[in-house]
Amino acid sequence: MLLHASPLAMSLIFVCSRAGYLTVGLPAGVWIDRMRKKPVLIGADVAYAAAFGSIPVAHVLGVLTVAQLAVAALVVSLAGVFFAVAHSSVLPQVLPRRRVADGNARLQSSETALRAVSPGLAGVLTQSVAAPLLYAVAALCHLASILLLRRLEPEGDVAQRRDAAGRRFRREIADGLRMLFRQPLLRLLLQQAALNNLGAGVVLAMLPVFLLDELGLSAWLFGLLSTLGAVAGFATSLLAPRLRRRFEEIRMTLAFCALAPLAVVAAPLAGTSGVRRCR
Repeated sequence: MLLHASPLAMSLIFVCSRAGYLTVGLPAGVWIDRMRKKPVLIGADVAYAAAFGSIPVAHVLGVLTVAQLAVAALVVSLAGVFFAVAHSSVLPQVLPRRRVADGNARLQSSETALRAVSPGLAGVLTQSVAAPLLYAVAALCHLASILLLRRLEPEGDVAQRRDAAGRRFRREIADGLRMLFRQPLLRLLLQQAALNNLGAGVVLAMLPVFLLDELGLSAWLFGLLSTLGAVAGFATSLLAPRLRRRFEEIRMTLAFCALAPLAVVAAPLAGTSGVRRCR
């Protein structure tokens, strides 16, 4: 750990990296519905690039701190909310309606495939390159994304009038909340997601400390484990449509929710195997 951060500090960084949907997730959907999607996507990429790019710059200058990492994580989290909502909203404006589902599936598969490659690659690179410098790669990727988004010309991407948008803003949020809590299925899914995210947040916040500090895993092995998890996610994304058609969404949701605790239990069991300082 380059900055010798305490477990509490690492937890704070993790909380900041997940704070976006908690703080602006609900109003962001209403805001973006009234705005042009292309500027939102570009603005989110600018925020991404600035947050990621600040880390290697601070490292080179010798002023990188845990507080800066927490702020960068918060900015990335907020930008992620706006990018994700605008991204899902603009896709029907780019593709024909019959191809939207296929487009979403291909984007998800591509994202999962990249997640399968990047952790292992990052783990290998950290053997010879300081970890903060790798954030420069992420910043460059988002700058390239800005150039690609400038070529995007979605149909019907117009902003609503400010006066009309202002009058309906609170009402639409209230209507969304009422629908969420009145529908039994949506209410159940909300409770399940809240409990799942709470548990996963606790585990994921401490997992790097546990694996890197307690078990002594090297950076490349930690990256390899992350890659294996992403590969499993990629395989599941390919298999899920067939399972969904055969067993239906509700049954699949319940089945995977029941399997999730097995993964949570498996991680701490690694500390009881007697294997320490895995290099």
